[in-house]
Amino acid sequence: MRVSRLLIERSLLGLSVLTISSLVASSAYAGVIGGDLGDSGIGAGGVWQQDPDSGMWSSPPIGIPNDPNGYIPELACATKDGDLKIQCSQQCDAADGGMLVFWLTGLKGTDATTWDYLRANGAGSSRVSGCIYSEKPRDVLDEIAEIILEEFQQRPVDAGALTLQPNPHTLIRANTNFFVQSKNQVFDLELLGQDVKIKATPTEYTWNYGDGSTYGPTRESGYVLRDDELGEETQTSHQYPETGDYQVSVTVHFTGEYSVNDGPMIPIDGRGEFSTPSQTISVWKSESRLVDGTCLDDPAGWGC
Repeated sequence: MRVSRLLIERSLLGLSVLTISSLVASSAYAGVIGGDLGDSGIGAGGVWQQDPDSGMWSSPPIGIPNDPNGYIPELACATKDGDLKIQCSQQCDAADGGMLVFWLTGLKGTDATTWDYLRANGAGSSRVSGCIYSEKPRDVLDEIAEIILEEFQQRPVDAGALTLQPNPHTLIRANTNFFVQSKNQVFDLELLGQDVKIKATPTEYTWNYGDGSTYGPTRESGYVLRDDELGEETQTSHQYPETGDYQVSVTVHFTGEYSVNDGPMIPIDGRGEFSTPSQTISVWKSESRLVDGTCLDDPAGWGC
């Protein structure tokens, strides 16, 4: 018996996905076998197609427009036959879960339990055998696209370092400056057996000043002031109207991109939000009076 192997693969953004694999015993019969491999395959004798209702496979031989017969597979290693050992020695290694089968064929609409083996060259010749694979081919890229936002939002993204000026004390109704330093980050992980790279980029910031006031989302991350600039108003500065201790933090909004198996970067539909650890700012008030003399002159005087 002459056995040939037909492999058809497709490439998606650098990802090779097995779609069809079959072993056939003659050039008159070629195609996919089994109901879990998809809805069609290319055969030397025509196009194999699966009936969506019955699950049967059929392929019109060359020159015959409509094949009246249907085809179903039977596990070769489950039969009791003299040549079983030889048949089962064939390797079904094109994908995981490969199983050797024989074709069974009969008229469509008849009792499939009465169908006989498909023969390579008519009655008495070798039965047509092939490999089916238990795992249905998956569009892994689509599956990754469905879960990539959740995976992105679960990454340990560092929101950045929050700085307060002055710190840890400031004055009531004075301009207190805030800025955060965030950076791009890359994470490598494995999803559904594929190598995935996620890139997180900070794009916007929401400031929480701890007294009920917020600012953002804004593209302003703030900036550092020189010592001689402290007290100047900036786009991210804040004035506290009351004294007290306040917890300040900033939520950094990151956009994401991902690639599969070193393919092109694909934007993630949605954002990740990650907050900096809060910092305490103590707001004090100042008061001035005219006094007579210094604290050296009067250690018990006001303000001493």
